Amino acid sequence: PAYNEEKNIGKTVEKALKILPSLASNYEIIVVNDGSTDSTKAVVEKITEKDPQVKIVSHPKNLGYGAALRTGFSTASNPLIAYIDADGQYEIGEISKFLEKINKADLVIGQRKKRAEGSIREINERVLSFLVRFFYGVKIADVDCGFKMISAEALKKISPLSATFATISTEIIAKAAKNNLKIAKVSVTHLPRIAGKQTGSTPAVIAKSAIEFFKLWWKLKG
Repeated sequence: PAYNEEKNIGKTVEKALKILPSLASNYEIIVVNDGSTDSTKAVVEKITEKDPQVKIVSHPKNLGYGAALRTGFSTASNPLIAYIDADGQYEIGEISKFLEKINKADLVIGQRKKRAEGSIREINERVLSFLVRFFYGVKIADVDCGFKMISAEALKKISPLSATFATISTEIIAKAAKNNLKIAKVSVTHLPRIAGKQTGSTPAVIAKSAIEFFKLWWKLKG
């Protein structure tokens, strides 16, 4: 998923292109351009011209992180699906850790060793993890980590997904637990953002995510 990441998306995709051939004989890189108003789309399209493994799907307007992931999931065609943020704050090479775990799990969740954004974001994550444990009964230390892997078969079992915003992380984990899917965890490195700014923690997005969080809880509770 990418929204206004013109300065980061090219490097993120290029790193993936260097790593993935050594890990899989069949792979694809799907960039979901979530209504970016900068040059994100142009940067990726330039890469697709020389690398057919790279695909881009664009939303006509910004729909939200969850919507972008759902588009990516519906576009993916391989038996394993990994997703990672476009901003380059995760080491794509650590996907090998996920591959080691996915043979005995349905869903593998990355857990940041230390968040690069500072203490405020770390506190926010702890609050979210508490809420997920309290309302959904699932104990996960880093719910919103943007580096996860799920099998296509497991994804079918928890579909349809409905979250539009970052609540999709909670939805994936909660539905996986409700369907008795096996969840594994791996530690991942979190790096400082080099360029651009994070857009998922604005008051408006947080408010919408909170509403979605409790709507999802009520729906799954029933």
